[in-house]
Amino acid sequence: MEDGMRRDMTATMEVNGRACPVAPLSPTLGAAPTLLDVLREQVGDMSVKPGCRVGRCGGCMVLLDGQAINACLLPAYRAAGRSVITAAGIEMLPEGAIVREELVQGNAFQCGYCAPGFVIAITALMRETGGHVGRAQIRAAMSGNLCRCTGYASIERAVLRIARRVAAIPAGG
Repeated sequence: MEDGMRRDMTATMEVNGRACPVAPLSPTLGAAPTLLDVLREQVGDMSVKPGCRVGRCGGCMVLLDGQAINACLLPAYRAAGRSVITAAGIEMLPEGAIVREELVQGNAFQCGYCAPGFVIAITALMRETGGHVGRAQIRAAMSGNLCRCTGYASIERAVLRIARRVAAIPAGG
């Protein structure tokens, strides 16, 4: 432990709009828990899914200060003082609400285990592009997410509908 760092020091991060503690040392999660572990075990957000735990499946994807990241790869202390949005809070964002609605309406998933990661990846894409995307960009954005049930075609069709709706949102709205 570094000089001057106390075991009981706790920082906070904002998760889906509310302040949540981030303990730098955790007796239940080990000395350096990942953001995935803290979100599930300390915050109680089960929309962040453990999968491969090496950043390849996308099940644990979250928005960190607006950027899509794999929570299994980030030490939790690196989220201190930052904003995290999970699939459970995605409707806070106008694009996120559209993403969730269209994926549900389009029956885009079968089992749904991968859905939270896709929701995050697609929302990040829509926020970045304003909905002005082609199939190649959609496929590139989805490439970090594995789905073992659906086969991606239904997800891609939903993303095309999402893009049209997001592109129609007035600037600043």
